[in-house]
Amino acid sequence: MAAPALTDHATSVRGYAMRVSSLSVSGAPLTGTSGSVWVSGQFLNVTFTPENEPGEDIANKAADGSLCQILKTPDILKYYNVHLEICNPEPELIVLLGGGTTFTNPGSSPVTGYQSLQAGQLTTSGVGNGVGLEVWSGAYVNGKPASTNPYWVHAFPLCTLTLTGDRVIENGFIATVFEGYCFGNANFFPGGGTPVLQIPTDKPYQSDRVSALPTILNGFTS
Repeated sequence: MAAPALTDHATSVRGYAMRVSSLSVSGAPLTGTSGSVWVSGQFLNVTFTPENEPGEDIANKAADGSLCQILKTPDILKYYNVHLEICNPEPELIVLLGGGTTFTNPGSSPVTGYQSLQAGQLTTSGVGNGVGLEVWSGAYVNGKPASTNPYWVHAFPLCTLTLTGDRVIENGFIATVFEGYCFGNANFFPGGGTPVLQIPTDKPYQSDRVSALPTILNGFTS
């Protein structure tokens, strides 16, 4: 029996690319639909946190006050919380991630404006069937890029995100922040383009090593 391949113990450092894909009702990326897949390197950070349902903690006391029965069950993973900050207030990307409306001035100018969701409207109503989010980071070994598969790709295959946080007009940059939650989505595999994750995407979060980054357009791929 052959010994398993040795790992290179690569860590994840920095963030290089992000791909956001609109999803169909079945959860598949809408790769052939115009304005559905955005690839960018212009993001500040992506934070993801497992949200767990606490396990049961049950105990009964005997007549003398001691505990005679004790049961503690494990926590249960419910979903992943995701916090995303992008560099620039891109109207099209904001709508893709969190809903709303874009506007274009008359003539041949590109999209210039953004309008939020209507007051009283569910924040989930503006993003269709959710989005798939993929983020690429560097795989480093002993302080330098790994010689094989020098990138990590982190996949969140079914996310519902909302534009949130304070947006301050001041002597500084305006923040554009999204928060939400992500579930598994088996139909997201193999993702919204190339390169792709080579493992199933039926869990809220998965990661794998890859050899290259997607082509960074800072815009729609179609």
